[in-house]
Amino acid sequence: MMAPQNASPPSPVISKAEGMERSPKPFLVLTLRRTGGTSLVDFMYRVTPFPAAEDEPFNRRRVWGKVTTRYESDGNTTNLDASVDGLLHERPNIKHCLDIVPAGITSSLIDACARRGYEIFLLTRRNEVDRLVSLALAEATDVWGVAEAKQIYPQILAGEISVPPISVDQYIRRARLDAAKLGTTVRLLRHRRVHYQWLVFEELYQSDLDIRTFAAKIAGKLGVEIQSDDPRLLSFVSGSGQGSRSIEAKVGNTDILRERLERSVVC
Repeated sequence: MMAPQNASPPSPVISKAEGMERSPKPFLVLTLRRTGGTSLVDFMYRVTPFPAAEDEPFNRRRVWGKVTTRYESDGNTTNLDASVDGLLHERPNIKHCLDIVPAGITSSLIDACARRGYEIFLLTRRNEVDRLVSLALAEATDVWGVAEAKQIYPQILAGEISVPPISVDQYIRRARLDAAKLGTTVRLLRHRRVHYQWLVFEELYQSDLDIRTFAAKIAGKLGVEIQSDDPRLLSFVSGSGQGSRSIEAKVGNTDILRERLERSVVC
């Protein structure tokens, strides 16, 4: 089994007994790539008064990537902590993917956000097979968003664009690495007694409960009260998926990858 031990989220996602916080808070969303958090985070950006950092800002090619590459080079945690804390001076909202940076970056970020009073969310996806296949397809096609999918997927389906086959072993290794990083993060949060909310993709988007209810509770945790007709809900409620499953048959080894993942990953 590749799922982290003792890593089951509480249910319901956010307790109804919890009221709205007294003043607005910035947020840190911890997640893995292809977990389906784009529309959720877009909604959260819209309802808080704090500035938004670029998505996955510690990605080596993004705005704070130099912090990551410097830490990978020197391993100096004192310098890392000082750098990360300095970046949070204006308390920007952050979406952070665990699987693309060293665990030390995530650890330093959690500590800095906790000190500055951030509301911390852990967003996961129960069906890891779908997430990993989606990741494999995104990397094979270089299509990462809905707009790109609408343009490129029809060309793939029509045979106008040829996609190289997926390296199955690469994503079996990826499954193990991602599970390890998620498990490490959960243990870190619990060991350091950092307060956080655990959100699950399927409970947000595929349950019988009104998604507006979840949205209002999430906004409340950020210190913002919204009504069911608030226009800012549109980015969350009407968000659509990329539809990567439609091209699976056109990408070699996808069926083999899905079969092998289903034998080894809890989904």
